[in-house]
Amino acid sequence: MKREFLVILFCIILFFTIYLYNSSKFIYGEVDNVIDGDTIELSNGDKLRLYGINTPESDEYYYLEALNFLKEKIENKKIKYKEYGKDQYNRTLATIYLDDVDINKELIRNGYATPYFTTKNNLKNEYDNAFEECKKEGIGLCKFSIDVCSSCIKLKELNYDAVGDDKDNVNGEYFILENVCDYDCSLNNWLVKDDTSRNRFRLNDVIIESKKEKYFHSGSGINTEEAYFLCSSKTCTPIWNNDFDSFYLRAGDGGLVVFFNYFD
Repeated sequence: MKREFLVILFCIILFFTIYLYNSSKFIYGEVDNVIDGDTIELSNGDKLRLYGINTPESDEYYYLEALNFLKEKIENKKIKYKEYGKDQYNRTLATIYLDDVDINKELIRNGYATPYFTTKNNLKNEYDNAFEECKKEGIGLCKFSIDVCSSCIKLKELNYDAVGDDKDNVNGEYFILENVCDYDCSLNNWLVKDDTSRNRFRLNDVIIESKKEKYFHSGSGINTEEAYFLCSSKTCTPIWNNDFDSFYLRAGDGGLVVFFNYFD
């Protein structure tokens, strides 16, 4: 009997130790303003950038939907959050929780955000799984395009690591799209992007003929039937990271056509 009591006592102590340890990681605050879909300001003036996700910019598809979802969820409410350092704008990177619900993950699951990680960790697996759930539901940013060519265009190859220094060989970074259908496909106003919102490219005057493929280079050049150059300036830079990133292709209706993620 005494031994059973000690075992139970040990389990209780262990439970509260773990609980207190996990609780000590949280910081508490009140949301004063939702700036956009992944940035908030607390009542003390601190700005938090939601960690592990990326939501559309003001000129992108589904920006207002993401903003309004986050406003409805947490604006003028008390939250708790965990810190993950600072970003380049000195905002605190954080996962935020309302009633123990991970709001970052909820944004992904409901189609308002996509995963965005620069290092591997447990959260990445969770958020990637949430994005897969979202794609199965086909909602928001996970909704597939209904364009007549959305099922025709396939990503045949993404060469994200150019030979030599990427900055000196920007056109060595490229991807190949293939049209598997029996009719030609226009990709006018389709969007190509990486994980971030900095590298976004609208395609213009792009047609991929039936059963043909086309190369798309990250640098500049003269467009032909076989090749298209994404950069229109004299100072072109690589788009995709060599060790981790994502490839998104969206049709003119904003719907998803191709998603490819890698983490070497």
